[in-house]
Amino acid sequence: MKRIYDIIGAGHGISGLLANVLLAAKGFSCLWIDTSCQTGETDALITSAFWERVLVPILRSIDLGMLDSIDAERVGRIQTLVPGMRMDIDAAALPHGPDIEKRYLSLMMQAKIKPSVLLQETARSAPGMEEWEKIMATGMSGAGQLNHASYMRFVSALEGLHVVGYDAFKAAMGAYLSASTGAYARSSGVELLSSKGQALGMKCGQQTIKARYYLSEMPLERCDGFVLFSKCRIDPATLPPGMGDLLFVSPMEGMEYPVMLLRSKGDTLSLITKVRQSGSLASTTEKASWASNMVLNCLKRVMPFLDDHLVEFESFDVMDGMAIDPLFCYADRPYTPSILSRKRFMRPLDKVYACDRERSFSLDAEGELLWGICMANAILSDLGRKDRY
Repeated sequence: MKRIYDIIGAGHGISGLLANVLLAAKGFSCLWIDTSCQTGETDALITSAFWERVLVPILRSIDLGMLDSIDAERVGRIQTLVPGMRMDIDAAALPHGPDIEKRYLSLMMQAKIKPSVLLQETARSAPGMEEWEKIMATGMSGAGQLNHASYMRFVSALEGLHVVGYDAFKAAMGAYLSASTGAYARSSGVELLSSKGQALGMKCGQQTIKARYYLSEMPLERCDGFVLFSKCRIDPATLPPGMGDLLFVSPMEGMEYPVMLLRSKGDTLSLITKVRQSGSLASTTEKASWASNMVLNCLKRVMPFLDDHLVEFESFDVMDGMAIDPLFCYADRPYTPSILSRKRFMRPLDKVYACDRERSFSLDAEGELLWGICMANAILSDLGRKDRY
């Protein structure tokens, strides 16, 4: 690594990495340091409207090869399972579905340049919903409580949904960064040095690296629990006839949030749910183990003879040392800044941009990607550049 870059970023997630890639494509020298300790593949659900109309055109303008290395699959049948009933769900099940998708896409396009419009939507309450709608919308959101933005995303998902490998996406962007004007590295010991509101550099090991701008994950305002990712390999013959590609299952007794079952290629199922954290962090491992058993029991509700066909079941470790890994944190009600503090919501320090997941909890991975575009555009704007994304 060099000692001086135009932009340096570090963190667990994908926002800052995407921002670095977008800025590297404009000719800036960029360094991203991935601090994540996770190596397993998790799945990210992205509405087709955002993927096809916002993200793909940007990535295509940068490097066609990057898109080829990102494995994005269109989700087919979407279903919800409530006690005694499994229903196919599509946009026709909701009034004004196409209109809401158009409004959501318009919101995403505006938010790329002016993220405050997204903050206004997250501050609004979600409309009244039927039980199956709440199950699906809550399952898709990275936050515990729904807002108008997460409701719009849920409705847009019924018009079309893609699943993308989160880690594969990171790897593709890291490879592009290393091959361009930037660099990509991994390190757990990274610290943003600052004094009196001014960034002094990024410390990585014994080396301090300086830049014109920094992208850094700020300490979370709150973490009310964790998102549990599990992978399951089964004999495909045990899949229920007519089971959809994505199934939302109502919460098991003792759990507050639904479980999403996502059929991957071959014989693999991905299972995702949120788990509220109560008590000390020392009990989180026990809570995660309990939740894994509950998720397995949930799977048995869908496949009663699972025990005879289960090949492998594994849940990801949600801990990073003695704390919940920021990648897996969720907040019941994400932090929304007041009007006076909105500038600091994006720039907590001079020349420092916040790239943590809390800025986009309610939109989950889709919000992380949008926030990365926002940060790249904000830096370009700060430099007086008109060639924004």
